[in-house]
Amino acid sequence: MTLAAAAVEPAARGGWPSGVPRLSRSRPPRPNATPTQPNGPAPPPCGHAHARPSRRRGAAEAQSERRRDPGRPPRAPLAPAFPWCSGLGRRRLREDGAALPGQSLRAAPRAAPPRSPSGSGGPAMEAGGGRRRRRGRAGRAGPRRAAGHGRAGSAPVRTAGGARRAGGSPLARPGLGGAPRLPAGPGQPAPGPFSAPARRRGSAGTGGGPAAAHWRRRGGARGAARMGHVLEEGSLRVRGHLHRPLGKHLYRLPTVSPALWEVLGVKSDIILLFLPSESSQASGPWRNCRCGPGKEERGGLEIEGQCEPKHRSVEDRGRLQKVRLEPQVLMKGKRLGEAVDGRSSQLIDYQVSPVSLCPKYKYSCQSLAELETLCTHLYTGTDLTQRIEAEKALLELIDSPECLSKCQILLEQGTTSYSQLLAATCLSKLVSRISPLPIEQRIDIRNYILNYVASRPKLAPFVLQTLIQVIAKITKLGWFEVQKDQFVFREIIADVKKFLQGTVEHCIIGVMILSELTQEMNLVDYSRPSAKHRKIATSFRDTSLKDILVLACSLLKEVLAKPLNLQDQSQQNLVMQVLKLVLSCLNFDFIGSSADESADDLCTVQIPTTWRTIFLEPETLDLFFNSYHLLPPLLSQLALSCLVQFASTRRSLFSSPERAKYLGNLIKGVKRILENPQGLSDPSNYHEFCRFLARLKTNYQLGELVMVKEYPEVIRLIANFTITSLQHWEFAPNSVHYLLTLWQRMVASVPFVKSTEPHLLDTYAPEITKAFITSRLDSVAVVVRDHLDDPLDDTATVFQQLEQLCTVSRCEYEKTCTLLIQLFDQNAQNYQKLLHSGSGITVDMSIQEGRLAWLVYLVGTVVGGRLTYTSTDEHDAMDGELSCRVFQLISLMDTGLPQCSNEKIELAILWFLDQFRKTYVGDQLQRTSKVVHLRSDVSRVPEKSWKIVKVYARMSEVLGITDDNHVLETFMTKIVTNLKYWGRCEPVISRTLQFLNDLSVGYPLHFLIGTLAWCLSAGAECLQHLSPCNTGSLSSQKAPVTNTEPESSLACIGNSLTSTTYILLKKLVKIDAVKFMLKNHTSEHFPFLGISDSYSLSGFRCRTTFYTALTRLLMVDLGEDEDEFENFMLPLTVSFETVLQIFNNNFKQEDVKRMLIGLARDLRGIAFALNTKTSYTMLFDWMYPTYLPILQKAIEQWYREPACTTPVLKLMAELMQNRSQRLNFDVSSPNGILLFREASKMICTYGNQILSLGSLSKDQIYPMKLKGISICYSALKSALCGNYVSFGVFELYGDNHFDNVLQAFVKLLLSVSHSDLLQYRKLSQSYYPLLECLTQDHMGFITNLEPPVLLYVLTSISEGLTAIDTVVSSSCCTSLDYIVTYLFKHIAREGKKPLRCREATQSGQRLLHFMQQNPDVLQQMMSVLMNTIVFEDCRNQWSVSRPLLGLILLNEKYFGELRASLINSQPLPKQEALDQCFRNLMEGVEQNLSIKNRDRFTQNLSVFRRDVAEALRSDGHAELCSLDMMS
Repeated sequence: MTLAAAAVEPAARGGWPSGVPRLSRSRPPRPNATPTQPNGPAPPPCGHAHARPSRRRGAAEAQSERRRDPGRPPRAPLAPAFPWCSGLGRRRLREDGAALPGQSLRAAPRAAPPRSPSGSGGPAMEAGGGRRRRRGRAGRAGPRRAAGHGRAGSAPVRTAGGARRAGGSPLARPGLGGAPRLPAGPGQPAPGPFSAPARRRGSAGTGGGPAAAHWRRRGGARGAARMGHVLEEGSLRVRGHLHRPLGKHLYRLPTVSPALWEVLGVKSDIILLFLPSESSQASGPWRNCRCGPGKEERGGLEIEGQCEPKHRSVEDRGRLQKVRLEPQVLMKGKRLGEAVDGRSSQLIDYQVSPVSLCPKYKYSCQSLAELETLCTHLYTGTDLTQRIEAEKALLELIDSPECLSKCQILLEQGTTSYSQLLAATCLSKLVSRISPLPIEQRIDIRNYILNYVASRPKLAPFVLQTLIQVIAKITKLGWFEVQKDQFVFREIIADVKKFLQGTVEHCIIGVMILSELTQEMNLVDYSRPSAKHRKIATSFRDTSLKDILVLACSLLKEVLAKPLNLQDQSQQNLVMQVLKLVLSCLNFDFIGSSADESADDLCTVQIPTTWRTIFLEPETLDLFFNSYHLLPPLLSQLALSCLVQFASTRRSLFSSPERAKYLGNLIKGVKRILENPQGLSDPSNYHEFCRFLARLKTNYQLGELVMVKEYPEVIRLIANFTITSLQHWEFAPNSVHYLLTLWQRMVASVPFVKSTEPHLLDTYAPEITKAFITSRLDSVAVVVRDHLDDPLDDTATVFQQLEQLCTVSRCEYEKTCTLLIQLFDQNAQNYQKLLHSGSGITVDMSIQEGRLAWLVYLVGTVVGGRLTYTSTDEHDAMDGELSCRVFQLISLMDTGLPQCSNEKIELAILWFLDQFRKTYVGDQLQRTSKVVHLRSDVSRVPEKSWKIVKVYARMSEVLGITDDNHVLETFMTKIVTNLKYWGRCEPVISRTLQFLNDLSVGYPLHFLIGTLAWCLSAGAECLQHLSPCNTGSLSSQKAPVTNTEPESSLACIGNSLTSTTYILLKKLVKIDAVKFMLKNHTSEHFPFLGISDSYSLSGFRCRTTFYTALTRLLMVDLGEDEDEFENFMLPLTVSFETVLQIFNNNFKQEDVKRMLIGLARDLRGIAFALNTKTSYTMLFDWMYPTYLPILQKAIEQWYREPACTTPVLKLMAELMQNRSQRLNFDVSSPNGILLFREASKMICTYGNQILSLGSLSKDQIYPMKLKGISICYSALKSALCGNYVSFGVFELYGDNHFDNVLQAFVKLLLSVSHSDLLQYRKLSQSYYPLLECLTQDHMGFITNLEPPVLLYVLTSISEGLTAIDTVVSSSCCTSLDYIVTYLFKHIAREGKKPLRCREATQSGQRLLHFMQQNPDVLQQMMSVLMNTIVFEDCRNQWSVSRPLLGLILLNEKYFGELRASLINSQPLPKQEALDQCFRNLMEGVEQNLSIKNRDRFTQNLSVFRRDVAEALRSDGHAELCSLDMMS
């Protein structure tokens, strides 16, 4: 009789509800069958068949039990509910879990632990795979409980029938024997820092029971087990070293006297054996002592235990000096201790420290009540300290060996939902670990949860959801795992279908399981290889997803076919879960695009072709439209969400007639909803319906829409719906975006419609524009009077809506322009009346200012719309009418400063000025009334031919603005005015300076990028000319050209753009306002340059932008005029001289700090704009040697304040940038070396100071330390790669600045953890490129690093190879390539040139010696790269191929092992194909690293990757976990 047969069904416990079919619990026999199974006696845990007489008490009983008849079946346990709890008995325990009198812990043999299929020593060995995973912590080997539950050393008890069973759970209560039990937790670390390492794969642990006794008699000492003691308050920890390692022996500590000692496997070849003292009473200060390996080096030792009260003081340390380790050789046939070689070793260099334990929450035999109390404090507590302490205590539960058993107790006996939630969360984390649990254990957990939720359908929703997540994770991670030629984890779908046959509650649970499984399959876990995720997701899509969708639709149809009682909460919940399931299916990432959900434009759903029949059935869409009309808003919004996905179905799924029919069904549904709009009063329904409308135009062309029979009526309904929505601006404002998107795309498509059917947009688009304008103006009064949130404060949303409206507004532009002129004149007159009345700030004034702000925004929007829609000269004249009014308003507002000012109007004016600049200023290619060929010389084009006179006609009459020169003067005057009077308003200053910066660039940046990118991809025949109305677009009329070569055309484009920029800048520098700024950039004229406390330090960032723009304007006519440069720098010179005086007098330190911060930001802006050698030399001569030491002193004094150090370090990093070869000084100039020396001093100073801060909290480590380190690394990288310093000169002349900065680099690096290097993006993007420079040009420095430092660097490279950031991974590949190439060349040169390059030979020899001592370093990186090539989405294949060839040539044997491992892990039919792929990889590749050979290997690697992907295109019979060369 098997254990599964002996298990009692849930119905025997009375827990299985009627009407619910039982879930299949059939599974293969457990490998750790008890000795009384019919399969015969169980082998020893470690796989050894040898025996040796045991001297421990209880061994005779164990031996007797082993001799029992193996054919005798055990008596069925007391109602165990599941197969995995068979064999688990109950001991009589007191309430505190201790044994009752007469049950000796010491005399009891321990039950044999369960073995993994690989023959490892029990659950603790299975997770680790027989290899120690973490440095300093031993691998877990051997359980401390019988089958994961029995107390260590617990005596077996007899059931009523006499069957002997192992001890029960230490936390078990009377009456728990029949409860379903989770399996023991393999790989669970024990509480405390010590556990025994698994010596090698297949080794086993020790324990009680017959098998363990049998193993100990044979002397097997490979495994380990520990006492189940618990640390308490007063515990101490001792760390030290053995005086000398004593080899492979057993050692004993006779001076320490615990109640029971265990055999522990320890690091290296040392095995410690603690023996009890001769006396029964412990006489020493230590009790419950245990020992483990030291973390520092071989021979290290750690002892941890509890100290008697009288010895809890750490003063008495002399006792430990007497602790000597006496070796005992374990010889066959002799007792322990009989053969002693006389050697000993003393514990030296020890440290005694208290163990940090929480006094309130001790993880010591916590009872159920204690755990529930902790859960309550964690989830509902209001005391932050109490919650933190509870969280710390509960975090230990996940890593404890009793995790599963305690989770079971919480689930079965917990009285609160929070305790059940904790158990479910622990299970979720346990099954999600990178090292998976054994397959049998995962099956057990899955079956347990299925039966648990089936027997308790009314669990709290959050508990039920978390438990279902556990099932989904187990299923996904084990999707390809096979047992007995079956995919054991795919049975979940069949099990769920049994739920669907039960009550409503069970049907809900089944649907939730399918929904959560679908979402989990679609969820990308970036901690695991992406190829594995895609393989699982693709298999799930092809085998199960369609069936799930069909099942969900049939369930929905069945529910809606019956009378629906909306008052029944269970029925509502069922419909909601079914709709969520359908939505999960439609949201599935079918092709692995991983589109950003926040980007709603990426909205095409790539439905598989096999689903085509489902979508072609009209009943499918009707089902969801009917659901919307029948269900309440909470559910109908889900139906609309499903319809959004149906509307987003890819066009290629249908033929043209089918697409027209499908679109017609969608339009009919839209019409039906709009004719009955009651449901749209719900905000969620309204939002989803707006998304639905936007998706219609995204996936279908306007020409297809107008062909639908219902189009005229539907477009009218949509227009009315949009107008109503815009008028109710306070209702769901975030949904307006989708409606404006719909109209924007429809209007933009008008020129491309070829159908003769009317589109009617010229009728409805002006109405939409009018509704938007009037609704926004009407909203102002409501906002002011009712004190509501002003939409104008959300500038991001305002800009987004205006950019969409600009296209719509240009349709029938005459109507829009007439409306705006009328409204603007009316409101401007009212505003002037209020100004003249002198009533001050009133409600009416606020309303008029808000309306004017909206009108200025709208005028700027329609003017900017000229770039997105076909325009005529009449439209340009209308733009002039509107612009004239805004310029008049600017004059009116500026004359009233500073008394009359309004921030919102100023921001709106800046928006208008920017839109006018983009449209009519600085870009003659856009402003010409006829096409100007790009090859023509712009300077020779008559000025009148590239000006649009129409736009300035009205402006010249009213304002005297006749051309863009006058417009530029207006721009600069407005900029100067804002900088004078708005210094305390950071939003206005920031936007004003950004506008100034755009003007100083000369040409619109977006046009430059778009034009060049398009030209590079367009081809020769498309490079003739650009459209006058669309920036960077092709002209609709092609003109003949004489030269169509791409290179010539691109050169002409570049010359034209450069000429245009120069012309615009020349115009700017002639303006009086610009001349004023160049001569008077002081705080007296521009208050935002001041240093008073009223200005925040964050506002100082604006100064960098200001000086960047100002310096660009200075550079136009600067040339080599040093006097002009000195005059420009005069305000900064005065500031630096003031700083010098204050530093010398130690006066007003705060003022000095703020002044230095401002100066650093100013100089950074200046340095950024100086891109020529002459101008940069002027700046360097001005700074050195007088003012750079001041910055050095600032770093020394305020290193604790990032607000000061960051600007200074960024200034230095900018000075080190050799942009446009500006640092290529003359051969007679030492400036390059002098600049590097100053940078070296600053980096060294900052490094030494910042390291003195010690450890920092997690929230402070980046701003206080890592940010500065990243800037230092960036500056050093710029210096090393700048090619303006000959670093060999430093060593030649005894200058240590280069060595110092490299040592500072090492010190800073060692203070940063590997995780932080990759976690903080700016740090990783500065460190890895710096490392690339060092490995390229300074390998001598790399090879001279100390072995631990070199190992740290190589480990950082290894971890960076798998980084998501391609900048990081590519830099790592390049750095590795340089190292491998250096090593390969050294090996190739060895012995050939003994008399040359002795130093280089020594450096190479050091590196070679290190690699020989650490061969796994390069092997690991080869595994990573091969894994990336074969299984990952390799985005930088060329970079990966370069170091891979060198690694293969250096480690041909290991490459052969990798090759064999991959091939053997595949089914036989695929092995030959894979073997051929590897042969082709090295075909034609020689044993050298020449460029030609590398290129050949790169080509082979590309073919290899494609062929392997084809060969591994699995039929699903290979375990996915084998597809990983990392293991």
